[in-house]
Amino acid sequence: MKRWYLLTLVLFLTACRQQEETPVFDPPESLPAIQVQVSNEEPLVGEIVDVQLRVSAKERLALPPVDDWLHPSIELLNSESKVLESETGWRRDHHLQVTLFQVTNVTLFAESKVSSLNEEPVELKLPFQSLSVQSVLEDDNAPPMFGREDLPDFRGPEAIRRYRRNLWISLGVLLALLILGAVIAWRIARRPKPVPPPIPPHHVAARAMEALRESDIWQKPDVDACAVELSFILRRYIEDRFEIQAPEQTTEEFLEAVEQSAPWSESEQAGLSRFFSVTDQIKYAAARPEREVLEDLLSAVRSFVDATANARPAGVSA
Repeated sequence: MKRWYLLTLVLFLTACRQQEETPVFDPPESLPAIQVQVSNEEPLVGEIVDVQLRVSAKERLALPPVDDWLHPSIELLNSESKVLESETGWRRDHHLQVTLFQVTNVTLFAESKVSSLNEEPVELKLPFQSLSVQSVLEDDNAPPMFGREDLPDFRGPEAIRRYRRNLWISLGVLLALLILGAVIAWRIARRPKPVPPPIPPHHVAARAMEALRESDIWQKPDVDACAVELSFILRRYIEDRFEIQAPEQTTEEFLEAVEQSAPWSESEQAGLSRFFSVTDQIKYAAARPEREVLEDLLSAVRSFVDATANARPAGVSA
Protein backbone atom coordinates (compact mmCIF):
# COMPACT_ATOMS: atom_id res chain seq x y z
CA MET A 1 0.00 0.00 0.00
CA LYS A 2 2.86 2.37 0.86
CA ARG A 3 4.56 1.61 -2.45
CA TRP A 4 1.46 2.65 -4.39
CA TYR A 5 1.26 5.81 -2.32
CA LEU A 6 4.88 6.75 -3.03
CA LEU A 7 4.51 5.98 -6.74
CA THR A 8 1.40 8.14 -6.98
CA LEU A 9 3.20 11.00 -5.18
CA VAL A 10 6.19 10.83 -7.56
CA LEU A 11 3.92 10.86 -10.64
CA PHE A 12 1.99 13.82 -9.22
CA LEU A 13 5.17 15.83 -8.55
CA THR A 14 6.52 15.01 -12.00
CA ALA A 15 3.29 16.19 -13.62
CA CYS A 16 3.38 19.40 -11.60
CA ARG A 17 6.97 20.08 -12.59
CA GLN A 18 6.22 19.51 -16.25
CA GLN A 19 3.22 21.78 -15.97
CA GLU A 20 5.36 24.50 -14.40
CA GLU A 21 8.04 24.21 -17.11
CA THR A 22 5.50 24.31 -19.94
CA PRO A 23 5.04 27.95 -20.96
CA VAL A 24 1.56 29.39 -21.29
CA PHE A 25 0.91 30.91 -24.72
CA ASP A 26 -2.25 32.69 -25.82
CA PRO A 27 -3.98 31.12 -28.83
CA PRO A 28 -2.63 32.71 -32.04
CA GLU A 29 -5.00 34.93 -33.98
CA SER A 30 -4.15 33.23 -37.27
CA LEU A 31 -1.95 30.45 -38.57
CA PRO A 32 0.93 30.06 -39.20
CA ALA A 33 2.33 31.90 -36.18
CA ILE A 34 5.40 32.11 -33.93
CA GLN A 35 5.19 32.87 -30.21
CA VAL A 36 8.12 33.65 -27.93
CA GLN A 37 8.68 33.93 -24.21
CA VAL A 38 12.01 35.08 -22.71
CA SER A 39 13.05 34.56 -19.10
CA ASN A 40 14.95 37.86 -18.89
CA GLU A 41 15.04 40.69 -21.43
CA GLU A 42 17.85 42.53 -19.61
CA PRO A 43 20.39 39.83 -18.75
CA LEU A 44 23.92 40.42 -17.48
CA VAL A 45 26.94 39.60 -19.59
CA GLY A 46 27.37 35.81 -19.70
CA GLU A 47 24.01 35.11 -18.02
CA ILE A 48 21.97 32.24 -19.44
CA VAL A 49 18.61 33.25 -20.90
CA ASP A 50 15.80 30.69 -21.40
CA VAL A 51 13.79 31.18 -24.57
CA GLN A 52 10.50 29.34 -25.24
CA LEU A 53 9.60 29.29 -28.93
CA ARG A 54 6.35 27.87 -30.34
CA VAL A 55 5.63 27.48 -34.06
CA SER A 56 1.99 26.72 -34.98
CA ALA A 57 0.53 25.97 -38.41
CA LYS A 58 -2.28 24.10 -40.12
CA GLU A 59 0.22 21.84 -41.81
CA ARG A 60 3.69 20.64 -41.00
CA LEU A 61 6.44 23.10 -41.88
CA ALA A 62 10.08 22.54 -42.83
CA LEU A 63 11.96 24.72 -40.38
CA PRO A 64 15.64 25.63 -40.68
CA PRO A 65 17.97 24.94 -37.73
CA VAL A 66 17.13 27.10 -34.75
CA ASP A 67 20.63 28.61 -34.51
CA ASP A 68 20.11 29.98 -38.05
CA TRP A 69 17.19 32.03 -36.70
CA LEU A 70 19.25 33.58 -33.93
CA HIS A 71 21.22 36.80 -34.33
CA PRO A 72 24.92 36.07 -35.14
CA SER A 73 26.10 37.74 -31.92
CA ILE A 74 23.99 35.40 -29.75
CA GLU A 75 25.56 32.11 -28.65
CA LEU A 76 23.28 29.07 -28.51
CA LEU A 77 24.09 26.85 -25.55
CA ASN A 78 21.32 24.25 -25.69
CA SER A 79 18.27 23.47 -27.79
CA GLU A 80 15.40 21.01 -27.19
CA SER A 81 12.28 20.63 -29.31
CA LYS A 82 9.16 18.47 -29.60
CA VAL A 83 6.43 18.20 -32.22
CA LEU A 84 2.69 17.81 -31.56
CA GLU A 85 0.30 16.92 -34.39
CA SER A 86 -3.47 16.62 -34.34
CA GLU A 87 -6.42 16.82 -36.72
CA THR A 88 -6.68 20.56 -36.16
CA GLY A 89 -3.08 21.49 -36.81
CA TRP A 90 0.64 21.11 -36.21
CA ARG A 91 2.89 22.61 -33.51
CA ARG A 92 6.56 22.58 -32.57
CA ASP A 93 7.84 23.77 -29.19
CA HIS A 94 11.49 24.78 -28.75
CA HIS A 95 13.34 25.36 -25.47
CA LEU A 96 16.52 27.35 -26.06
CA GLN A 97 19.31 28.47 -23.76
CA VAL A 98 21.31 31.41 -25.09
CA THR A 99 23.84 33.91 -23.77
CA LEU A 100 25.78 37.01 -24.86
CA PHE A 101 29.24 38.19 -23.89
CA GLN A 102 28.97 41.77 -25.14
CA VAL A 103 27.21 44.76 -23.61
CA THR A 104 24.79 45.65 -26.39
CA ASN A 105 21.17 45.81 -27.52
CA VAL A 106 20.36 43.09 -30.03
CA THR A 107 17.28 41.47 -31.50
CA LEU A 108 16.85 37.84 -30.62
CA PHE A 109 15.96 36.54 -34.06
CA ALA A 110 17.35 37.14 -37.52
CA GLU A 111 15.39 36.65 -40.70
CA SER A 112 15.11 33.11 -42.02
CA LYS A 113 13.02 31.35 -44.65
CA VAL A 114 10.32 28.80 -43.81
CA SER A 115 8.59 26.48 -46.29
CA SER A 116 5.97 23.79 -46.11
CA LEU A 117 6.65 20.17 -46.89
CA ASN A 118 4.98 20.47 -50.29
CA GLU A 119 7.41 23.29 -51.17
CA GLU A 120 4.72 25.98 -51.18
CA PRO A 121 5.91 29.36 -49.91
CA VAL A 122 4.80 30.17 -46.40
CA GLU A 123 5.15 33.66 -44.93
CA LEU A 124 6.15 33.31 -41.30
CA LYS A 125 7.06 36.57 -39.61
CA LEU A 126 9.62 36.30 -36.83
CA PRO A 127 8.70 38.34 -33.76
CA PHE A 128 10.80 41.35 -32.78
CA GLN A 129 12.29 40.40 -29.46
CA SER A 130 15.03 42.66 -28.05
CA LEU A 131 17.66 41.74 -25.47
CA SER A 132 19.48 44.50 -23.61
CA VAL A 133 22.66 42.99 -22.18
CA GLN A 134 23.89 44.79 -19.06
CA SER A 135 27.42 45.10 -17.71
CA VAL A 136 28.27 43.27 -14.51
CA LEU A 137 30.03 46.39 -13.19
CA GLU A 138 26.77 48.32 -13.25
CA ASP A 139 25.06 45.89 -10.88
CA ASP A 140 25.42 47.09 -7.29
CA ASN A 141 24.76 43.59 -5.96
CA ALA A 142 27.37 41.97 -8.19
CA PRO A 143 30.67 40.97 -6.60
CA PRO A 144 33.46 43.47 -7.35
CA MET A 145 35.86 42.57 -10.18
CA PHE A 146 39.50 43.51 -9.53
CA GLY A 147 38.19 45.92 -6.85
CA ARG A 148 36.25 48.49 -8.86
CA GLU A 149 37.41 51.32 -6.65
CA ASP A 150 41.02 50.49 -7.63
CA LEU A 151 40.46 50.51 -11.37
CA PRO A 152 42.75 53.12 -13.03
CA ASP A 153 41.39 55.94 -15.13
CA PHE A 154 42.62 54.88 -18.54
CA ARG A 155 41.49 58.15 -20.08
CA GLY A 156 43.14 60.54 -17.60
CA PRO A 157 46.14 62.80 -18.15
CA GLU A 158 48.46 60.32 -16.43
CA ALA A 159 47.57 57.67 -19.00
CA ILE A 160 48.23 60.14 -21.81
CA ARG A 161 51.62 61.06 -20.35
CA ARG A 162 52.48 57.39 -19.92
CA TYR A 163 51.48 56.68 -23.52
CA ARG A 164 53.62 59.55 -24.83
CA ARG A 165 56.58 58.50 -22.70
CA ASN A 166 56.39 54.92 -23.96
CA LEU A 167 56.04 56.19 -27.52
CA TRP A 168 59.19 58.33 -27.29
CA ILE A 169 61.09 55.48 -25.64
CA SER A 170 60.09 53.13 -28.46
CA LEU A 171 61.09 55.67 -31.10
CA GLY A 172 64.44 56.22 -29.36
CA VAL A 173 65.17 52.50 -29.26
CA LEU A 174 64.23 52.17 -32.92
CA LEU A 175 66.48 55.09 -33.88
CA ALA A 176 69.37 53.61 -31.90
CA LEU A 177 68.95 50.28 -33.65
CA LEU A 178 68.92 51.99 -37.05
CA ILE A 179 72.11 53.90 -36.24
CA LEU A 180 73.79 50.75 -34.96
CA GLY A 181 72.81 48.87 -38.11
CA ALA A 182 74.14 51.70 -40.30
CA VAL A 183 77.47 51.72 -38.42
CA ILE A 184 77.83 47.96 -38.74
CA ALA A 185 77.04 48.11 -42.47
CA TRP A 186 79.58 50.93 -42.95
CA ARG A 187 82.29 48.99 -41.10
CA ILE A 188 81.62 45.90 -43.19
CA ALA A 189 81.70 47.94 -46.42
CA ARG A 190 85.06 49.51 -45.50
CA ARG A 191 86.63 46.23 -44.48
CA PRO A 192 89.49 45.51 -46.92
CA LYS A 193 88.65 42.71 -49.25
CA PRO A 194 91.20 39.92 -49.57
CA VAL A 195 93.40 40.38 -52.62
CA PRO A 196 93.73 37.19 -54.65
CA PRO A 197 97.34 36.05 -55.15
CA PRO A 198 98.85 37.04 -58.49
CA ILE A 199 98.91 34.45 -61.23
CA PRO A 200 102.47 33.09 -61.68
CA PRO A 201 104.17 34.32 -64.88
CA HIS A 202 104.63 30.81 -66.28
CA HIS A 203 100.87 30.19 -65.97
CA VAL A 204 100.17 33.46 -67.77
CA ALA A 205 102.55 32.47 -70.57
CA ALA A 206 101.06 28.95 -70.84
CA ARG A 207 97.52 30.35 -71.12
CA ALA A 208 98.63 32.89 -73.73
CA MET A 209 100.26 30.15 -75.86
CA GLU A 210 97.15 27.95 -75.58
CA ALA A 211 94.94 30.86 -76.66
CA LEU A 212 97.26 31.53 -79.61
CA ARG A 213 97.04 27.90 -80.75
CA GLU A 214 93.23 28.10 -80.74
CA SER A 215 93.00 31.52 -82.44
CA ASP A 216 92.19 32.18 -86.08
CA ILE A 217 95.59 33.69 -86.87
CA TRP A 218 97.25 30.36 -86.03
CA GLN A 219 94.77 28.31 -88.01
CA LYS A 220 94.92 30.42 -91.22
CA PRO A 221 97.93 30.77 -90.63
CA ASP A 222 99.02 34.42 -90.39
CA VAL A 223 102.77 33.98 -90.01
CA ASP A 224 103.54 37.62 -89.20
CA ALA A 225 100.90 37.91 -86.51
CA CYS A 226 101.86 34.56 -84.95
CA ALA A 227 105.55 35.47 -84.78
CA VAL A 228 104.82 38.88 -83.25
CA GLU A 229 102.51 37.31 -80.63
CA LEU A 230 105.08 34.67 -79.69
CA SER A 231 107.80 37.29 -79.23
CA PHE A 232 105.44 39.35 -77.07
CA ILE A 233 104.55 36.32 -74.90
CA LEU A 234 108.22 35.45 -74.30
CA ARG A 235 109.28 39.05 -73.64
CA ARG A 236 106.47 39.64 -71.15
CA TYR A 237 107.29 36.35 -69.39
CA ILE A 238 110.98 37.32 -69.00
CA GLU A 239 110.06 40.79 -67.69
CA ASP A 240 107.62 39.40 -65.11
CA ARG A 241 109.63 36.31 -64.17
CA PHE A 242 113.00 38.02 -63.71
CA GLU A 243 111.72 41.52 -62.88
CA ILE A 244 113.35 43.24 -65.83
CA GLN A 245 111.69 46.59 -66.57
CA ALA A 246 112.15 47.15 -70.33
CA PRO A 247 108.73 47.96 -71.81
CA GLU A 248 109.89 50.45 -74.50
CA GLN A 249 113.26 48.94 -75.41
CA THR A 250 114.16 47.54 -78.79
CA THR A 251 115.10 43.91 -79.18
CA GLU A 252 118.83 44.67 -78.96
CA GLU A 253 118.37 46.81 -75.86
CA PHE A 254 116.14 44.20 -74.28
CA LEU A 255 118.66 41.38 -74.89
CA GLU A 256 121.42 43.58 -73.45
CA ALA A 257 119.34 44.21 -70.32
CA VAL A 258 118.73 40.49 -69.98
CA GLU A 259 122.41 39.69 -70.36
CA GLN A 260 123.41 42.29 -67.74
CA SER A 261 120.80 41.20 -65.20
CA ALA A 262 122.58 37.91 -64.44
CA PRO A 263 125.32 35.62 -65.71
CA TRP A 264 123.19 33.69 -68.19
CA SER A 265 124.80 30.73 -69.84
CA GLU A 266 126.01 31.17 -73.38
CA SER A 267 123.55 28.59 -74.70
CA GLU A 268 120.60 30.36 -73.02
CA GLN A 269 121.71 33.77 -74.25
CA ALA A 270 122.30 32.39 -77.75
CA GLY A 271 118.88 30.76 -77.81
CA LEU A 272 117.12 34.02 -76.84
CA SER A 273 119.13 35.94 -79.45
CA ARG A 274 118.27 33.42 -82.18
CA PHE A 275 114.55 33.45 -81.25
CA PHE A 276 114.19 37.23 -81.33
CA SER A 277 116.30 37.43 -84.51
CA VAL A 278 113.90 35.11 -86.36
CA THR A 279 110.80 36.92 -85.10
CA ASP A 280 112.27 40.32 -86.05
CA GLN A 281 113.04 39.08 -89.57
CA ILE A 282 109.45 37.91 -89.94
CA LYS A 283 108.13 41.17 -88.47
CA TYR A 284 110.35 43.74 -90.17
CA ALA A 285 112.07 41.98 -93.11
CA ALA A 286 108.87 40.42 -94.50
CA ALA A 287 110.35 36.94 -94.31
CA ARG A 288 107.93 34.13 -95.16
CA PRO A 289 109.07 30.99 -93.33
CA GLU A 290 107.36 27.65 -93.49
CA ARG A 291 104.76 26.66 -90.93
CA GLU A 292 107.27 24.31 -89.31
CA VAL A 293 109.23 27.43 -88.23
CA LEU A 294 106.22 28.64 -86.24
CA GLU A 295 105.94 25.27 -84.56
CA ASP A 296 109.67 25.43 -83.69
CA LEU A 297 109.28 28.95 -82.27
CA LEU A 298 106.33 27.82 -80.16
CA SER A 299 108.27 24.81 -78.87
CA ALA A 300 111.24 27.04 -78.02
CA VAL A 301 109.04 29.41 -75.96
CA ARG A 302 107.36 26.52 -74.17
CA SER A 303 110.71 24.87 -73.37
CA PHE A 304 112.20 28.12 -72.06
CA VAL A 305 109.14 28.77 -69.83
CA ASP A 306 109.15 25.23 -68.45
CA ALA A 307 112.88 25.37 -67.74
CA THR A 308 112.77 28.67 -65.89
CA ALA A 309 109.38 28.43 -64.19
CA ASN A 310 110.67 27.19 -60.82
CA ALA A 311 114.43 27.80 -61.03
CA ARG A 312 116.47 30.84 -62.01
CA PRO A 313 119.87 30.94 -63.65
CA ALA A 314 122.66 31.21 -61.11
CA GLY A 315 122.97 34.70 -59.68
CA VAL A 316 119.50 35.92 -60.69
CA SER A 317 117.67 37.27 -57.65
CA ALA A 318 113.92 37.25 -57.20
